Amino acid sequence: MRRIFIIAFAVALFAASAFTQRAQANGIVATWPVGHQPFGIAVDPSDGRVFVANSGATTNPTVSVVDPGTGSVTNLATSGTSDLVAVDSAARRLYSSNANSTLDVFDLSNGARVATVAVGAGLGVAVDPATRRVYVAGGTGPFAVVDGVTNSVVATRSVPSAQIWFAVALDPGMHRVYVSNIDQTRPTLEVLDDRDLSLIGEISLTKSIRWGVAVDAARHSIYLAGTDPAGSSNSSFYVLDPSSFAITQTTALTGFPFAIALSPLTHRIYVTDSGANRVYELDDSTFALTSVTSLPWTPTLAAMHPDGRLYVSAYQGTGADVLAALAVANGPVVDTVTLSPNPPACLCPGPHLSGLHHEPLGLHLRVVAKRNAGGRRRNRSQRRERRPPR
Repeated sequence: MRRIFIIAFAVALFAASAFTQRAQANGIVATWPVGHQPFGIAVDPSDGRVFVANSGATTNPTVSVVDPGTGSVTNLATSGTSDLVAVDSAARRLYSSNANSTLDVFDLSNGARVATVAVGAGLGVAVDPATRRVYVAGGTGPFAVVDGVTNSVVATRSVPSAQIWFAVALDPGMHRVYVSNIDQTRPTLEVLDDRDLSLIGEISLTKSIRWGVAVDAARHSIYLAGTDPAGSSNSSFYVLDPSSFAITQTTALTGFPFAIALSPLTHRIYVTDSGANRVYELDDSTFALTSVTSLPWTPTLAAMHPDGRLYVSAYQGTGADVLAALAVANGPVVDTVTLSPNPPACLCPGPHLSGLHHEPLGLHLRVVAKRNAGGRRRNRSQRRERRPPR
């Protein structure tokens, strides 16, 4: 049955007229072909377009632009391999953080690349629409701030020795920038002032946080998801108080918690698990697990869409990388990702950072459907058992 589905999916994927499908047993409701090894994702809430960073495209690098409403897929040429993307919908700007330590700036109105800024970084990126400042992390490289009006670097901060800065999340209401430091011996969450990059606090953690950093803008709560460096059987979701930085809630998880996506309208938090091919769903008040959705692919980064679906990067493992759409509780869908065969010993999907992990895994963007307990249909996707990578 599984083999039949794979064949049917491949046929649907490459059929030009069939860019969407009805929800199948695995929960996928739509797929779109994108570039090689898609990783970073950003959504323009004004028109619903989804931007996908093709982190494996070293020749003719691009960001794929998917319009779920029409099914069209186009590309924006980047100056270097795109790792992550961020959208400033009000200013009609798209930012691509590239592996060659540049930040590309695109005009969302016409797709033109209006600037390429040398930032000395190329990983996590976040934008504050109110100030039009863009914050870019780059592993061991400098942390940079770009003025979105002049497209110039206006501030930098050196990364301390032995630290490696990955993900970036903003809380403009409190003038905070949160950056994950993935140092395996002493992981931390760095808290900076968004006005001058001064250090507000450094929170020591027992779990390594890579991309699992998010902020509840209404409550200012900080959400983290990470894995014990000693093994994936001891992972956690954390809630931090924004004033004291104390951990106020811990929800035990397993696997490799990777990304966090918030759905304030449905009061749900989604955490992708790239170690066991699933998506955790938590209540945003009690932080209790409300469901676990098994997936036939390995999910990585995720983004909620105005249509109520969750979009996640995924790799088909056949050279047919895609973007997909899935339905979630109290709303439409959860997006999924597939892992390439024979993953490296260190499961670090996405951008390659020299000395940290192997080559990036290929990813696709997909969506998975499930329904809540109130009589609606739940995802019944088959789960491929696989020993979590060490």
